[in-house]
Amino acid sequence: MPTLFRQRPRSAAISTRPRLPTAAALASAIIAVLVLATGCTSELVPEPAPETESRQRPRIVASDALLADAIAAMTGRAIQVDALVPADVDPATAEPTGADLARLQAADLVVVFELDYAPHFRPLLEEVAATEVEVLQISPLMDPFEAGSDGGEPSRYIWHDPERMAEGLDAAFERMGQLRVELATDEIEAAFADYQDELVRIDREMAEALAPIPLEETVLLTAGAELDYLAERYGFEIRDISTEGALDELAAADRGVVFGDVIGVRPRTLPQSTTFVTLHTRALARLGNPADTYRGLLLDNVQAIVAASEAGPR
Repeated sequence: MPTLFRQRPRSAAISTRPRLPTAAALASAIIAVLVLATGCTSELVPEPAPETESRQRPRIVASDALLADAIAAMTGRAIQVDALVPADVDPATAEPTGADLARLQAADLVVVFELDYAPHFRPLLEEVAATEVEVLQISPLMDPFEAGSDGGEPSRYIWHDPERMAEGLDAAFERMGQLRVELATDEIEAAFADYQDELVRIDREMAEALAPIPLEETVLLTAGAELDYLAERYGFEIRDISTEGALDELAAADRGVVFGDVIGVRPRTLPQSTTFVTLHTRALARLGNPADTYRGLLLDNVQAIVAASEAGPR
């Protein structure tokens, strides 16, 4: 009977980062993590250009709703933070609106993971970067992979590792202290310290939630690199489901589980015995969903993975 996770020799190295303690092997099944491409572009409704009158709070424009949520939390709402890409929209396919250039030009600082994180926005970001507005890329400051799990480009979704995210936000915080607009320094510094502590707590909660799974013996099958950083941080291996034999291995299991991004659709090639569970791997959920904040997204995803692993065979 196939095992829940494909076993590998314990001597095989996965990560140089701290590993979680392993537990006894779980019941027979295979868990496949499948991150789906959306195959569609998002049509964003044009918004009015931002007002040009003087503002009481400095303004930061973030690449997407997830980064905007983190920056707003770490500044204690003392800074106005806007997102180029809204929640529940894949940054890889999002298109600029008519007001985005004016919004960027009115910013005191633009913070993005990288210029190609939302690739259709890159021309606007490059145009703004040629002016007085600074465009800060934080992914290069977060100890990124040189290559992804398949040897190709590393995942753009580096924020699945809260420890790395803390590094990037620390760089953003340093730049905020140099904004040309006077800031409520004490308020922001206190909020930032609290949020750095919050990221440590999130990391600990994720590790504790994953503890029952034998992570050093775990192989998660994927169709993309979205979870590269999650796997590396918590000590398990991922393998592309498109590799030879991956679907056959899934079909032979007594119970298979495939995790797909909530924005995507269920693939038609999955075996009938496979259960399909959605994760939020690319963007925050809409307001009112447990994954509508950065913290909520990370914990909701981990809880879904653990729940599927604990369900055991049918």
